[in-house]
Amino acid sequence: MLHKVRDLHGDAIHAEDGEVGSVDDVYFDGDAWDVRYLLVNARRWIPGRKYLVSPIAIDRERSVAPGDIRVELTREQISRCPTPPEAANLCSSAAVIGCDIEATDGGVGSVADLVIDDETWEITDVLVDSRTWLPGKLLLISPQVIERIDWPEKKVHLRLAREDILQAPEVQL
Repeated sequence: MLHKVRDLHGDAIHAEDGEVGSVDDVYFDGDAWDVRYLLVNARRWIPGRKYLVSPIAIDRERSVAPGDIRVELTREQISRCPTPPEAANLCSSAAVIGCDIEATDGGVGSVADLVIDDETWEITDVLVDSRTWLPGKLLLISPQVIERIDWPEKKVHLRLAREDILQAPEVQL
């Protein structure tokens, strides 16, 4: 199933022995565009602590209420998970969402969201808000067309020209 990253923010995380907190962010490999961790804010369990929990730990068999995620870990196991500074070589979805998008021949909008496949935990698409360039359009582009991310400038550079982006599928939200 496909999910927008922003829809995961705030989802409650339940360990085997109780609620831990909620999803604050998603960390991914900027080369492969694979999700490596959910950033879990342990506010209800240990206020002020955040842990990086691998999506592999998600329990897909036991149902939970919508907006809740159950992991096959105990609170003790989560307390031994890495913390955010240990993800320095990964990209934060919160840092990417909102970045401007630059085609080879000029700006085309900004990153509105990232789309994740929860079977593979791959980022399948980048949702582009092109309304400053094409009024009323939200487009999906593959992360494979991203050349690089300029973090200081907060710009995502594409290998495509504006004309090529017009061919991208439009999304209605």
